Amino acid sequence: LEWLREQTRDEEAIVNYTGLVRTLTATEMHEISFLFWLWLVFCAGGSIHELDATQGGAQEWTLSEGAASLPRSLALECSESADATLLRGEAVRTIQGWKDENS
Repeated sequence: LEWLREQTRDEEAIVNYTGLVRTLTATEMHEISFLFWLWLVFCAGGSIHELDATQGGAQEWTLSEGAASLPRSLALECSESADATLLRGEAVRTIQGWKDENS
């Protein structure tokens, strides 16, 4: 952010750029290095517009049955029932009062 403030005094540009970094990296500007940011832009073909493009990005892919469908599918492959639990030792604690969304 210091580097950006040294390059421009346009507050709108600073706000927009900061928002872009937050959106694309899920971090604050001070939490990533400028070198890392440049590497991300380079990997996107050298264009911030390409980095921000939504077409062809991971955000186009969703799990049709929701995020919980992935571990359920894996559980089905590991056991005959998705309700079966594979333990490699004794349970260390139990959680009471929790309900599954699909119950």
